[in-house]
Amino acid sequence: MSARWTVRTVAPTEVEDLRELRLRSLREEPTAFLLTEEEERASRSLEDYERQAERWGGDEGIGVVGAWLGDELVGLCGWYRQERSKVRHRVEVWGLYVTPEARGRGASRKLLEEVLRRVVRVPGVTHVQLGVSAGNAPARRLYEKLGFEAWGTEPAAMVVDGRPVDLVSMARRVGDAP
Repeated sequence: MSARWTVRTVAPTEVEDLRELRLRSLREEPTAFLLTEEEERASRSLEDYERQAERWGGDEGIGVVGAWLGDELVGLCGWYRQERSKVRHRVEVWGLYVTPEARGRGASRKLLEEVLRRVVRVPGVTHVQLGVSAGNAPARRLYEKLGFEAWGTEPAAMVVDGRPVDLVSMARRVGDAP
């Protein structure tokens, strides 16, 4: 019998597993994220994650969902609503990651679909944005299948191991977007 997928909000009691998966993602996919593993360790403690997790799952426009294969957390995806009044209609997706062992089974799609389902319930949100490394063709294809459109490329948005990495900005409308 194969293990079943579960995609749901990461509970405050699960943030230690989440933090370890986040650190793993930064270590294994350095061109996919703006932070390094060291910067994440220095900037956010386990207690920071626990405080933030109290807000996940509500309609505040912030959250993290995880993908579990059986009892193992194998994927994550976070989002947050912009805070300034002129840009509060936008939500930024961050940190979409699935372990290499669990890839190819639809977890990334399920995670992002769950985020989109939640985002449309946040009053006043009309757009979802994300950034993806220009060289990450599988991720770009997934985002396009889910309705995201590229609107710009930032050359050398980051430098990883001495090499410039371009970042493609993508967005999609949600709900009753003007």
